Amino acid sequence: MNPIISEIKKFLYALQFLTIIKFVNVNAGWNENFAAKSVAYFPLVGILIGCILAVAYFTLSFIFPKSTGLTTITAITAIILIIIETVLTRGLHLDGFIDTVDGLFGGMNKEERLRIMKDTHPGSFGIIAVVLLILLKWTLISEILILNLNSDKILTAGILILMPALGRYAMLIPMAVFPYARSNGTGGFTKFVKFKEILTAGLFIILPVIAISFVFLNLNINIMVLLMTLIIALLIFSLMVSKYIASKINGMTGDTYGAITEISEIFVLLAFVSGLYCF
Repeated sequence: MNPIISEIKKFLYALQFLTIIKFVNVNAGWNENFAAKSVAYFPLVGILIGCILAVAYFTLSFIFPKSTGLTTITAITAIILIIIETVLTRGLHLDGFIDTVDGLFGGMNKEERLRIMKDTHPGSFGIIAVVLLILLKWTLISEILILNLNSDKILTAGILILMPALGRYAMLIPMAVFPYARSNGTGGFTKFVKFKEILTAGLFIILPVIAISFVFLNLNINIMVLLMTLIIALLIFSLMVSKYIASKINGMTGDTYGAITEISEIFVLLAFVSGLYCF
């Protein structure tokens, strides 16, 4: 197969795997090794999701008049953005977060935790946790919107682009570091993920950070350094959370990768809210 066509198919597979978008015949010739190589494009899919959120944000900022009230505008906009992301991703990562919390806190040993995670019925731990997660994300996005409502909408758009991109990059290193906990499953292909894919994915993060720093946000080198520091801190945080999860089930699963993505998005939003207050 032509190398360019092969890379395009990997991107399309990643896009189909992580979002509601479907393509005809993209799975032709599929195997676990092919799926593992497609993870290099996960951050690029995150950027695409973020761009859709940014467009939605700009659109909503024109729809809702400022006379509606600051709190009302931000509250409605934030929840709509969360709904859009959830629909775009089919709630894939939220579902993984629910199953992970249910398994970790509802099981007494590895086998029981994995069994609970596989159960399609959400438990009380997972439901409570996902409600709190969504409330926290809603609060943080609202806060970012309030801080930038009358100043820099481009800054808000940049944050909305980076949030899903970094969230999807954060799940990749645990794929290469920790073993897959099940003998088979939806995330079984992650057993074949190599650091080559992680490094390639890193380019899809670093280049947008540079672009957002200098083009979209019109910021200086110091801000770019801060963003790179955020990425490093996020990866360390992701590894720490993954290590805790792996200690409970002797590895990772597709559900836990989804949980890492959701938790990482919260981490990114918290970092930006803190940064906006500091600067």
